[in-house]
Amino acid sequence: MYFSIILNRFRVFFTPVWRQLAFFALLHVIILLVWLNFSSFQIRIHPDVELYFECADLIFAGHIPYQDFSVEYPPLAFLFLAIPRLFSAELVGYADGFAVLMVAFDIAGLFFLSRIARITKLPHFKTLLVYTVVFYLLGDIVINRFDVIPAVMSLAAVYFYVAGKNKTAWLALALGVLVKIYPLVLAPLFAIPYLYRREYRPLCKGLAVFVLTGAVFSLPFLIASPAGFWDFVSFHSDRGLQLESGYASLLMLADMLGLTFVEVIRAPASVDLQSPGSDFLVAASSYLAAAILSFCYWLYYKKIVKTGTSPQALIGYGLGITALLLVSTKIFSTQFVIWLYPLVPLVGGRLRHPAWISFGIIGLLSSYLYPHNYGQLMNLEQPAVIFLILRNILVTAMGVALIWETNRKHANGASAEES
Repeated sequence: MYFSIILNRFRVFFTPVWRQLAFFALLHVIILLVWLNFSSFQIRIHPDVELYFECADLIFAGHIPYQDFSVEYPPLAFLFLAIPRLFSAELVGYADGFAVLMVAFDIAGLFFLSRIARITKLPHFKTLLVYTVVFYLLGDIVINRFDVIPAVMSLAAVYFYVAGKNKTAWLALALGVLVKIYPLVLAPLFAIPYLYRREYRPLCKGLAVFVLTGAVFSLPFLIASPAGFWDFVSFHSDRGLQLESGYASLLMLADMLGLTFVEVIRAPASVDLQSPGSDFLVAASSYLAAAILSFCYWLYYKKIVKTGTSPQALIGYGLGITALLLVSTKIFSTQFVIWLYPLVPLVGGRLRHPAWISFGIIGLLSSYLYPHNYGQLMNLEQPAVIFLILRNILVTAMGVALIWETNRKHANGASAEES
C-alpha cells in the first residue's frame, strides 16, 4: 500500500511534460559528468578531439579551411569545431567545452523527441527514458565525436516534417548534411509524398530552401578553393575497406571458415582490411548501397500509394534506411552508430521493444570494440571478431526488420503539409 502511494505521487509529480524534460535533461548532465571523470578511453582527451582543436586553432589564426589546410568535413562542421575554442585556448578546456556542446545538442534532442512522441501518441516518459538509456549505452565516444550534431539535426528535420513545417524541415535537413553528409538519405523520404500527390509547389519551396542553405555555406569555400573544397569528398571516396564495415566482417567470417585469408593494414585515415576480394567489394560497395537505398525508396513509394503517409512510416523508413546505409558502405566507424540513437525511441508497433533491445546490444558491442578492445580487433582475435560480426548482423537485421514491418502495416496516417 505504501509503495503504491509513493508510485502514484511520483506519477503525479511527473505528469507535466516540462518536469519530465527537466528531469531527463538533468540525467544527461549527470551522464556528462560521469564521462568527464570516468572516461572509457585510456586518456580523457581523445586524438580526434586534438584534431578538432588543431583545426579550430588554425581557423582562429586566420587560416581558411580547404584553401589553407585540408580537412575531411563539410563546411558547417567548422562552426561547431570552433565554438569550444571561443571559451578556451587550451586543449583541456577545449575538450571539456566540446563535450558540453555535444551534450547540449543531445538535450536539445529531448525537446524534439518530446514533440514527436506527442504527435505520434507514444508514451512520453518511456520514450524519453529510452532515449537517455541508449545515449548512455553508446559510451563516451559521444562526447569525443561531433556525430550527435547531425543526428539531432536529423531528428529536428523529422519533427518539423511531421508537424507540417515543410520549409523548416528542409532547412534543418540541409544543416545536418552540411555537418555530415549522411542525413541526405532522408531527403527522398521527404520528397516522395509530394511527388506522389503532385504537390510540386511545396516540394519546390522545400528543395529551394535546401539548396539555398547549402549554397550559402558552401559557395564561399568553393569559390576560394574549388580543388580544396572537394578534398573532403575525394578523401572518403579513395579510402579502402574499413575494418568495422559490414563487408569486412563478412570477410572475417569467411576467413574463420577457411574460405579466404585477410590482413589488417594501417591506412592514413583508418584501419582497413585487405583480402583477395576486398578491392572488388570497395568498388562494388557504392553501387550496392545505392541499389539497396533505391529499393527502400521504391518500397516507401509503394506504401504511400497503398496507405498514404504517416509519421511512423517516415520514422520507420528513416531509421531502417540509415541502418542499412551503415552496413552497405565501405566505411563503418564506431561513432556512426550515433546516427541511429535519436530515432530508436520512436519506433512503434511490434518492433518497439525488440528495436530498443537490439540497439542497446549494438551500443554495448560497439563500446566493447572501441575504445576497449580495438587492438584485439586489429589483431583479428576473439571475441572481438565475433562481436563485430554480431554487431553488424544486428544493425542489418534492425534495418531490414524496420523496413519490412513498416511496409507491412496498412494503417493510414496524416500527411505532412506545407508550413
